[in-house]
Amino acid sequence: MSTITKKEIIDRIAENTNTKRAVVKPVIQSFLDEIIDELAKNNRLEFRDFGVFETKIRAARKLWSRFESRLNET
Repeated sequence: MSTITKKEIIDRIAENTNTKRAVVKPVIQSFLDEIIDELAKNNRLEFRDFGVFETKIRAARKLWSRFESRLNET
């Protein structure tokens, strides 16, 4: 599995739509900002035939380190 960056998505959309990158970039950023804003409000986002985004409250992760491991050995 590879990683794709926001820049690569913008470049692909610009190329596929024959639109300048300077036009595509603010549209993509605005879209992402809206997703962030809605999730920050604890709203659920549903994109048909794609997926659902929602926030969940989780317990804090326990930090495990080599130091803790050594403490447990004694």
